[in-house]
Amino acid sequence: MPSSRDRQARFATYVVYAVQGLSFASLLIQVAALQDRHRLDEGTLTLLLLIVPVFAGVGSVAAGAFAARHGSRVLLRIAQPVVAAAVVLAGLAPSVPLLVPVLLVFGVAVGAVDAGINMQGVAVERRYGVQVLNGFHCVWSAFGMAGALWASVAAGLPLPLIMAIPMIFALAGSLYAGRDLCAPEEEKAPAARGNGRR
Repeated sequence: MPSSRDRQARFATYVVYAVQGLSFASLLIQVAALQDRHRLDEGTLTLLLLIVPVFAGVGSVAAGAFAARHGSRVLLRIAQPVVAAAVVLAGLAPSVPLLVPVLLVFGVAVGAVDAGINMQGVAVERRYGVQVLNGFHCVWSAFGMAGALWASVAAGLPLPLIMAIPMIFALAGSLYAGRDLCAPEEEKAPAARGNGRR
């Protein structure tokens, strides 16, 4: 049977998945608004958007090396607030030359967080001894949809405000959950024997 510590780590992992879904959607859903604001043609927009997946790959690779030494909990406590800050700065950026480095930072940080939350998900699943990763991904999707719904509801507000308000909740959730995520020694603990309970 999962211990209270296992349940605590599982809840914290739900939170960081939720934060990542909300943060990613809060930027992605505003691509058209950012295009209009900066008067970007389709070619320039495509090049700018390529920054995110390319540097997300860099962030994921760097995250693996970092987590091997320090654990994914420390990684997430650093990278997840950076993602939230980058979303806010993307909404505030007054020009393309300032938007580019923000997207670069967002890409690296979002890649690092993707790696970190999955490391935590695998660690929790190992400790439970049953499949729980699907639930984490469902939460990611649900909060991504919540971010899109918020953008629709708040469409009349200034863009920086639309992007910043969800990040207040994202930052709060990340700070709250960070202390309860699996520590490095817990990530390396032997797998629990499955008991069918979830």
